[in-house]
Amino acid sequence: MFENSKSLFIEHGGDVEAVEIYEHHGKIVVEIGGKFRMAIHANDAFDIADALTLVANGLRSHVGGGWDV
Repeated sequence: MFENSKSLFIEHGGDVEAVEIYEHHGKIVVEIGGKFRMAIHANDAFDIADALTLVANGLRSHVGGGWDV
C-alpha cells in the first residue's frame, strides 16, 4: 500500500464498502468498493473535504432532532 494513504469503510443501504484514499503521482486517488475511482488534484480534494464537512455539520437526524453522525 502507499505510504500516504487512508483506508476506511462506509455503510449505505445495508451494504459496507471499502474506501481507499491515497496519493499517486501528485494526485489524490479515491476508490470506493472497486466500483468507483477518481484521481484529483490536491486543491480539488480540499474543496471536496470542505463541502463534506459543511454538509455533515448541518445534518440533523430525522428522528428526535439529534445529530446523525
